[in-house]
Amino acid sequence: MANNNQAILRLLGGTALYRDGHAVRGAAARRHPLALLALLAAAPDRSLSRPRAVGLLWPDADETTGRNRLSSTTYTLRKALGTDVLTASGDVLHLQREGLECDLWRFLDAVDAGDHAGAVRAYGGAFLEGHYLADSSLFEDWVAQQRRKLHGSWRNAVRALARTAEEADRPGSAAHHWQTLAADDPLDTEVATHLLRSLAGAGRRREALDYAKQHIALLDSELGTEPDDVFMGILARLQKKPAVASAAEGSIAVLIFDAPDADSQTLAEGVHNGILNRLATVDGLTVIARTSVQRYRGSGRAAAGIGAELGVRWVVEGSALARGDQFRIDVRLVEARENRPVWAYDFVGELSAADYFGVQAEIAEELFERLRHHVTPDEQARLARVPTENLEAHRRTAEARMLLDQRSPEAMKLALERFEAAVDLDPGYAIAWVGIADTLGLMHAYGFAGQDVLPKAQEALGRALAADEHCAEAHAALGRMYGQLRREKDAKHTIRRAVDLKPGYAEAHNWLTVGYHVSGDIEAAYDSSRRAIALNPMSAEARNNFASTLLYLGRPTEALAEAQRVLELEPGYDTATFFAALAHYELERFEEALATMNGLELPWAGAGVDMARALAHAALGDEASARQRLEKIRQTHYAFDEGLALMGLGDRDGAVEAFGRARFDDIEFAVSYWPTVCVRYLFKKAWDTPGDPSIHSAMLRRIEDSWS
Repeated sequence: MANNNQAILRLLGGTALYRDGHAVRGAAARRHPLALLALLAAAPDRSLSRPRAVGLLWPDADETTGRNRLSSTTYTLRKALGTDVLTASGDVLHLQREGLECDLWRFLDAVDAGDHAGAVRAYGGAFLEGHYLADSSLFEDWVAQQRRKLHGSWRNAVRALARTAEEADRPGSAAHHWQTLAADDPLDTEVATHLLRSLAGAGRRREALDYAKQHIALLDSELGTEPDDVFMGILARLQKKPAVASAAEGSIAVLIFDAPDADSQTLAEGVHNGILNRLATVDGLTVIARTSVQRYRGSGRAAAGIGAELGVRWVVEGSALARGDQFRIDVRLVEARENRPVWAYDFVGELSAADYFGVQAEIAEELFERLRHHVTPDEQARLARVPTENLEAHRRTAEARMLLDQRSPEAMKLALERFEAAVDLDPGYAIAWVGIADTLGLMHAYGFAGQDVLPKAQEALGRALAADEHCAEAHAALGRMYGQLRREKDAKHTIRRAVDLKPGYAEAHNWLTVGYHVSGDIEAAYDSSRRAIALNPMSAEARNNFASTLLYLGRPTEALAEAQRVLELEPGYDTATFFAALAHYELERFEEALATMNGLELPWAGAGVDMARALAHAALGDEASARQRLEKIRQTHYAFDEGLALMGLGDRDGAVEAFGRARFDDIEFAVSYWPTVCVRYLFKKAWDTPGDPSIHSAMLRRIEDSWS
């Protein structure tokens, strides 16, 4: 790590020189001085003879002119860097490591040490990317040679990480590394085969099928060939419909611990969250999220019944007791099908960060051992990680997360206050910064706050990732933020990274579903929403996303049943009520749709509720009521909803005019997500009314263009 006075030389993914935290300007930043630094930095002993330097940098100059130019360049660099960084002995120039940091050296050191992850982190891109000397083909040839060698070392490091993940049976992580290599060389058939196998092993079937289709088309267009038999064999197995399994062997629910008083309850909540987070970081294990297990708090129900409802084989029960500076945790692992205890554990410790987080890691490790679930060294390190030394900051964060789960404006405001109090206590607490970003992002998504909260959310995510670059929650929140900023490709890539870091993070799968809705990958949305439900079966939001996915797939009867299930879980969940009404509409039960929407308001859909009511009235032949709703829509700025209501009334010209005023480039959900799903999936009866498919086609093109 460079200190503030140290010079920094960047040679990978661009070329630049920094000093005292600022880019060096003037003569030292010109092409020849930077080229000389590159020659010295890449030399085995960071040394270069003057004749060799002149020959590479000024091959057409005579000896005197060349040496004069080199002397001038050397003087310029020594003035910028200091005399101790660039030295000379006789006819040889030397670049000293003391006083200079270089990304190339970090990369080469990591390669030599076999630190594949460090090498991948250090490799910022092609050597001297964008830097050239037009008057020296010799220098350009040297750069090309170095570039190939370094790029090959980088690919070898990524390949090693991928193979290590495969050997450890971590297909999600393996897929991440193979995807990196496939993006770098899409025609590498060995990489393509490994990527397809890893995606399949990670349960990302739809993504694997899409990739296979693209790879086959690319080989045909570029090389006129087909994939080998191994690739096609994996594809054939993927194309078979997967069987639906009952409670999986590797599935577990950790119930919220019993506690006799308020202090003990706070302890119980925190330890419970910590165990869940640790279990969820390990690939291949289905860990039920807290939202789904908290309904069983104090129920006294047997593990067999809970396991059957949640679809898990294993249930963890426990209790917590806090007394002064001491605490006690008791835990039991129960085989749910037979309601049979198989392991018990008790721990007494002090209320210190070491004991508090240590017991969580110990319990998680014991559970993995009892379930005979393999844990890799990387996962082991994450299990032992201490997120904060400040237990009060941790307590505030746990309270805030419980409030945020309620999804009401009042609860979100209180959650934000507690998250902010936590980072005041510990500015390096990544999860608390993620909580601030989650809260602000959800307040915007639900229509409880304007766009002005998003810069603050982005700043909070920057603080989170600066504190912990491997924080899955931060990557997932950043992905959701990219989605709100209409950067869908970045959104899905970033959330997938979160899933690789924490495969059991239900919220990440939930947000990935919304990204697939927007991009039109509806079958992928089905897979991700099913996974979100497997991890969080009692979550109203996860089930509502599944209901919407079913509706978008053209399965309104199933969508209606799922929306009604959501309302059983959370009767006041207005979004589920809306999707139930939309399912009635798609089933042409227009009166039921109107009755379901009676008194409903939904900020995230803009004027969508009134538009849907106008369409239902129009479908029933009640033009007067439809036009009343239309007038209400016209009082808003949601021109898209006005246009679609006019489509339902058969006013083609009016619809075209309104659609012309519609904006799709805003980060407001009512201007982005809602029109997108309407155009892609909903209200086919209204779109077909004028008998002119060109309107829908034009709207679809505008929607897709707006998401880039």
